[in-house]
Amino acid sequence: RNTVADKMSNDRKNIVVGAIQWLFQPNSNINYSVISLMYAFGSLLFIILYIFDQWASSQLARESSTKEQNASSPLIKELHSSLEGIHLVFSPFFPCLLWSLILLRNSSRAHRDEAEEVAQKKND
Repeated sequence: RNTVADKMSNDRKNIVVGAIQWLFQPNSNINYSVISLMYAFGSLLFIILYIFDQWASSQLARESSTKEQNASSPLIKELHSSLEGIHLVFSPFFPCLLWSLILLRNSSRAHRDEAEEVAQKKND
């Protein structure tokens, strides 16, 4: 038996599935290689800034515990205070990189399929 509630439930499922498919359907006018490279660059910036933040924090903690003052200490303090937490700005690049790589893969498949169709039409 198909009730109105079942039809509404199926309609909602179709809308959700359609929205998810839309997110991963590439646009033929967009070069996803460039987008993936930009997201990879942002992800690399995140990693570099995170490593620097952790390193500078450990250096400052070690200096404060040993009461040791190096010539580079003011520079490290200034850079750390200026860049502390800035790596969080670049953290959204990781999921965006994954999304763009999926779109790049789907776009490559679509172009390959189009080329195969054209080749098959020429053979027929």
